[in-house]
Parts: sequence; C-alpha cells; structure tokens
Amino acid sequence: MTLALTPDLHCHSTYSILDGMGTPEAVVERAIMLGWSAAALTEHGNIGSAPTFYRACRATKWWRNSLYHKEGDPKPQIEPIIGCEFYVVPDEILGVRSKEVRSSSFHLTVLALSAEGYHNIVAWTTFAYQPENHYYKPRISLQAMAEQAPFPLHHNVVMSGCLGSELCHTLAESNGHGLLAGSSYVAALRSIFPNFYIEIQNHDMKKFHGRGYTVWEEMVEREKVMRGKLIELAEKTKTPLVLTNDSHYQSSDQRKTHIAMKSSAWKQRDEDHYSKSVERRITEFLPDYV
Repeated sequence: MTLALTPDLHCHSTYSILDGMGTPEAVVERAIMLGWSAAALTEHGNIGSAPTFYRACRATKWWRNSLYHKEGDPKPQIEPIIGCEFYVVPDEILGVRSKEVRSSSFHLTVLALSAEGYHNIVAWTTFAYQPENHYYKPRISLQAMAEQAPFPLHHNVVMSGCLGSELCHTLAESNGHGLLAGSSYVAALRSIFPNFYIEIQNHDMKKFHGRGYTVWEEMVEREKVMRGKLIELAEKTKTPLVLTNDSHYQSSDQRKTHIAMKSSAWKQRDEDHYSKSVERRITEFLPDYV
C-alpha cells in the first residue's frame, strides 16, 4: 500500500459558502503553525479564493506580527496549491435542468501542479458556470474536462474525492460487485488523468459522544467501511492513496462555531473537519489498518 503523506490537500475556506469557515489567510497561518511547507485550498465548485490565498502564501509582513513568530525564526515559505472540488455529472445529463438530476453530481478533488494546471482549472470552472451547465451547482463531466482543458492533463493531480464521490458511490451501490465496478472507474480515470490518486479520509467523530453533540454513528461506520474498500481497491489496481481530512475550519476549538454556522443553512451534524497535522492524521488512521 502506497500512502502519500502530505499537508492537507482537501481544504475549504469561507469561499465554500455556508460550508467552509476561516479566511484564506487563516488557512495559511494554520499551515505555518503546523510546520508545513505548502497549503492547499479546494473550494466547492469555484476558485474565488485563489488570488487572496496566493497573496497570503507569498506575503511575509503579517508573519512578523504573528503569535507564532519568534525572534530569529526564518521567514516561512508556504507554497500555494490551488485546487477545486468539482461537481461532476455523467456527460448525458450535463445541461439537463430538472428535479430528477438535481442530486446527480459527485465530488472530485483537483489540484494544480503548475501554471498550466491552474489554467486548466480556470477553464473547467468557467465551463461549469455557463448557464446551460449550472443547475443549483456548477457542473462538469469527465468528458468535458478532457475536452475543455487548454493544457495537457499531467499538469493536474486528481483525487477520487470524499464520501460524496462517484468512486465511493460505485463501491457502495454495485450489488456485491463494487470492487469490479470500482476497478473499471479507476481505469477510466487513469486513462484521462495521468496523476490520479484514491483519496481516503478518517473523521473521528465518535470521540464527541456524550459532549452535547448528536453523533452520526451511521456516517462514522460508513466512512470506516469505505476506507477498507478504497484501500483494497488501491492494492488491486496499484493506485496510490492520499490521506486527506476534508478540512472546513482551522482548529478543533472552532468546531461549535462551525456547527452553528452550518445549522443556519443545513442540518446540524457532528464533525471532525479541521486542519490536522500529518502526525495526527496518521495516528488516527493507523490503528484500524496496520
């Protein structure tokens, strides 16, 4: 099993409206605090945070006034990784606007490896926001991604996504043939995107039991079962894994505030979706699988 150990590559800010919390600058400061050399932002369906995020990564003046700065510390160099969590739909329903297809999109996490990769993401988000493609959410298909990219696709990293991904849906809904169907999906994605990774996550929500939270035991168990299936699939298809945390806020002490924000628009839920150190993610991941 090949597992990529990286700074958190699946992260949201306030530009993921009514879902992410914390400015792009706060995301960068959290990366500095955790000792990372890079930080990523993957907003839902947009890259509106990219200019602010890029400037925050390149700036140093705010660091000199930071609580984490100590006299004599070298200035940090945080590399910005600009990405997007796309809403992907089958090509045949791209452009269809009806209640039947409203919930037919799946999540796919895409990162830019270079300026060319960034321009690919710009082209894809522009396409997804066209009036004929936007229906409640900006939508794009895998075929459209291949056709609309102005540069070769090796300039991007594509990760399979969270529990809301097409890969997780395929593994869960294939009537006992999930591994076979999942292998076909991975083969299809790897034929389009040279840098394709299977994404796994571990949000340890059970630890909040009895602390005033409504624990979604079903979701906890579903995520654990899915991790096992994704790891098995990665071994079968020789596809590298990447461990992310789907971060929506910066630290654990912001959890109640984030839940309050989410409750204003969606159903309240318990979560562990904050930016964790690599060591923390591995510590929580290892007991079940090693």
